[in-house]
Amino acid sequence: MKSLLKNAREKKGLKTREVAQILGIDQALISKFENGLRRPTRSQVTQLANLLEIDYEILIVAWLKEKILAEIEHEEFSLKALAAVEEELKYKKSVSKIKLSAILEKTLKEVDVLKVKLDTLPKNNFNEISQKNELEYTFESNRLDGNSMTLQETEMVINQGLTISGKSMREHLEAVNHQEAVRFIKDLQKNNSFNERDLLSIHNLILKMQEATGKQRL
Repeated sequence: MKSLLKNAREKKGLKTREVAQILGIDQALISKFENGLRRPTRSQVTQLANLLEIDYEILIVAWLKEKILAEIEHEEFSLKALAAVEEELKYKKSVSKIKLSAILEKTLKEVDVLKVKLDTLPKNNFNEISQKNELEYTFESNRLDGNSMTLQETEMVINQGLTISGKSMREHLEAVNHQEAVRFIKDLQKNNSFNERDLLSIHNLILKMQEATGKQRL
């Protein structure tokens, strides 16, 4: 970088004193920049590039190179470190170029709003919210599969152990078994484990009604 600065200054016909006066930088610093004894700050690089009409990209690359060399030049594993940094930078640059779709951005904003609301709720309300979500999940899942129970009826079967008049045994078992499977999954999450046997257990919990009704749920 030092040769870039000196050659550009001489080409412009400026003395170090004049460059220092124009940029408001000490003349001794300008000389040290050109001798490689000091590195300018990033803002000073910008000033020098503009005044001396040096391509900014070329000058900043030279500045970064010297900055990196000063840090790792004498390190034993500097080349391996540079290779690792290169890979990391490539990955981060590729990720930063990914643009979120308008729908996803809107959804993420809605999530942020809900998160703020959730954080304002008393901690003892979390269990109540969780139980409500589990109930609605069971209701919606069974409804999509043809179960005719309402949300209120599903709650009465699961939480109160009641039998709903006019509803089949299969529909009752669907509600109870699905809720049991949900609770089983929550226990798996606490233990941070999941394997083939767990998957079969979930399957069996949901399909336990086959033994009583002889009808398979797909």
